[in-house]
Amino acid sequence: MNCEAIADRRPGSCATVIFVSILSSLFIGAVAVSSQSLWIDEANTALKTVQPSLGSWWVTMVREKGSDLQMPFYMLCAWAWEKIFGASEYALRASNIPWFAVAAVAMMSIFPKNARLQVSALLLTLTNAFLWYYLSEARPYIVLLAFSAVIMACLLRVLVDQSSAMSVVWFSRCCVGLVGLCATSLIAVPWAIGATTAVALWIAVNETRRMLWRFPYTVALTAAVLVALAAYYI
Repeated sequence: MNCEAIADRRPGSCATVIFVSILSSLFIGAVAVSSQSLWIDEANTALKTVQPSLGSWWVTMVREKGSDLQMPFYMLCAWAWEKIFGASEYALRASNIPWFAVAAVAMMSIFPKNARLQVSALLLTLTNAFLWYYLSEARPYIVLLAFSAVIMACLLRVLVDQSSAMSVVWFSRCCVGLVGLCATSLIAVPWAIGATTAVALWIAVNETRRMLWRFPYTVALTAAVLVALAAYYI
């Protein structure tokens, strides 16, 4: 989050804002998550998470050939989460809570120089009924929200200030968001393509070329991961 305007007025307030947003989102997430019985799609998630090894996890994924196979990153994260926190209904759904915190911070960073809008974005995120509902599902919706919020913050920052496209922090965050979105679910790939196209259109062809040449290693790594994901989905 860019807190330059706040930090200029009050030293250390940037860290305080981030800390409060994370703490409040973790609290809301813990309240929103329930321990009611799993429904069928959540049960499919649970079936993957309880596999004792990565090998058996992968065999189960391939054998079913369902939509879970189109969610590699989420299913892998859920499997790892279960190994630490267990496979109870609450524990499986609680994997959404850290991602909800990421989404809350990203939503606030959309407005780097307006503290009032930052607070409004945080409150809207914390009190959204749909997000409360999806927090209590052992499915990838909150993970998609987190990566989408990161990308949205990057896009709006470029729309306001095109020079930020040359920032290594902005570019790295954008790449992480794009890769995370594509890896979490196949259904998110068209939206990632749309976001990439939007950046290219906003900063024009020459600036896009200059931006790509400025970060060759990040571009190469991102492209390699995206190509691997494309091969996986195909």
